[in-house]
Amino acid sequence: MGFRFTVNKEERKYIYSAAAMLALFTVIFFIFVEGYADQEFHAFDLAVIELIQAPITDRMTELMTAITHVGSVPGLAIFAIAVALLVTAGKNYKEAVLYLAACGAGGMFNWLLKLLFQRERPQINPLLEVTGHSFPSGHSMGTMVVYGLAVYLLLILVRRRWVKITGTILLIAGILLIGLSRIYLGVHYPSDVIGGFTAGAAWVLFCTAILETARKNH
Repeated sequence: MGFRFTVNKEERKYIYSAAAMLALFTVIFFIFVEGYADQEFHAFDLAVIELIQAPITDRMTELMTAITHVGSVPGLAIFAIAVALLVTAGKNYKEAVLYLAACGAGGMFNWLLKLLFQRERPQINPLLEVTGHSFPSGHSMGTMVVYGLAVYLLLILVRRRWVKITGTILLIAGILLIGLSRIYLGVHYPSDVIGGFTAGAAWVLFCTAILETARKNH
């Protein structure tokens, strides 16, 4: 008996839209790759860092440090496991396993990108001591992947509209705040953060396409 995979009109729209967005994020990512390699975004990076670091205070630094720890590997791992447990509680075992696998693979993808580009971290006004390469931002990309895939699960598994809307807004705000914290603390250039966001968004789109295919063929 042969295997047939068919898609309806709505599913084709989703596939085309996802492919277009994936292409867009990929193009933006490589624009920033080329830009930082040629120092085209250096003035942009410096201007944004100066703007964001203008209101430096001890209390603000403590707040941004706390926010940035949420986007660290342990912070994201705890969040991903919590999401997987909630999904499992609803007996969506396949989605939980694929979510954790996609998050873990996204972390490896970021490690490979850092190894490929090997950009040095900014030495302008660092408020936090960190090691490793700078581009793309691991916190920004990791948060985009872990939170972005959580948004996807929220939209497909939760029925209550207000929960979907509220959860999505909070998760998007978390992504933006963690990226902002990396710039404020002086451990990443803005182009690192944007690169992390675009690479993470591309990974999310790629993974959601796989998740949707797995769900349709269940």
